[in-house]
Amino acid sequence: MEVSREIGRLVAEAPGATLIAVAGIHGNEHAGIHASRRVLDRLGRGDVGFTGEVLALAGNVGAIEEGRRFVNHDLNRVWSDAQVAALDALNAHHEHDAPIAEHHEQRDLLAAIRAAIARARGPVFLVDLHSTSAAGVPFVACGMSAEQRAFIARAELPLPSIIGLEDKVDGALSAYWNAHGCTAVTVEGGQHDDPATIDNLEAVLLLVLEAAGVVAKNAVPEAAAARAALDGRRGDLPRMMEVVSRFAITPDQGFTMMPGFRNVDYARALQLLARDKNGEIRATADGIVILPLYQGQGNDGFFWGRAIEPEGASHSRE
Repeated sequence: MEVSREIGRLVAEAPGATLIAVAGIHGNEHAGIHASRRVLDRLGRGDVGFTGEVLALAGNVGAIEEGRRFVNHDLNRVWSDAQVAALDALNAHHEHDAPIAEHHEQRDLLAAIRAAIARARGPVFLVDLHSTSAAGVPFVACGMSAEQRAFIARAELPLPSIIGLEDKVDGALSAYWNAHGCTAVTVEGGQHDDPATIDNLEAVLLLVLEAAGVVAKNAVPEAAAARAALDGRRGDLPRMMEVVSRFAITPDQGFTMMPGFRNVDYARALQLLARDKNGEIRATADGIVILPLYQGQGNDGFFWGRAIEPEGASHSRE
């Protein structure tokens, strides 16, 4: 798949919020690119008024073109203050021949997001668009900040929300930008190659445009249908979940997830979840398996979660 760093950009005459959509930070996840193009095309027709700016960026361009999750390193695990400072130091010394493919990708993406923040004429919101190797439902993931949860609430997304996922992952894009000028959330749209995943991410983008204030509520006629479509996707999953732990893996571990888990799925105490070179990996209690690994690249075997009450989440770990 061929793609440029800037998938598209629309700027209104009237000032307002900026919405940045990042798609394909994992190169085998193309649905967000297609969804971003659809939404930009929809706004570009001219029959819906908007303010501020809408910007869609491709994450790992080289990996997207190769159809791989990443080339050398996972681009969604490198967004720490220390790693960004190291890139800035390279730039200051005019060292542009980065030996690691993702160094170049991160440098370009960093510059593009910083430029958008610098020219913003209002608050800046960032949505990191993903898909999963396992089949399942779309969901929203965020950290513990009140700003993130308020943004999700304004969007009225009828999807499961998973709190604390980015806090269990070092160097996540959304966590970094939450601390550096944006309100950022992550959206998982469904399985990589399922056409419905594009529809899901398009629907989410239409609704977060409203939440950001880029378009007025109900200004886009398709928004109501988008909300209704997403409302049917949750199934029997809780409205809100919390990540309790992460099962980290290494390439030489021989990790194999047991087949049949959805991207978010219930598990029973003592249920066999996976195997590795040390033997069986079983659930220690009833809970929820989140993002089970069914692809070759990655160091997250799965995350373990539990259902929580929405009102309890709003007061946790402030």
